[in-house]
Amino acid sequence: MYLYQTFSDLYETFPDVPIFPIFENHEPHPLNGFARLSVIAPELSANWLYEEMAELWGKWLPEDTKDTILQRGETDTITAQLQWLADTLYEAEQNSEFVHILTHISACDGTAYIPYST
Repeated sequence: MYLYQTFSDLYETFPDVPIFPIFENHEPHPLNGFARLSVIAPELSANWLYEEMAELWGKWLPEDTKDTILQRGETDTITAQLQWLADTLYEAEQNSEFVHILTHISACDGTAYIPYST
């Protein structure tokens, strides 16, 4: 599978660089197919994706994030994520480090939710 090869290449190329992977609404099939956790039918559930991501991301993320990845495909709450981002960017600035942020949707094109665009 391409996901495994991509993550393997990233891990081998950047062994000492923290990488915080994400996925969005295009990863599951059908598109935007995020069924409730109680839906376990393989043709409807996104659990297969959550399980693969928990395994692949495990090299970079703390063990305590595995449960939320398996439940919702995320590592924490949105508020905690934004606080972590602010703290991490501040720390990088204090250390004169460069940071690359990749997003699914541009935060300044009017299509992002307001909390993400400010």
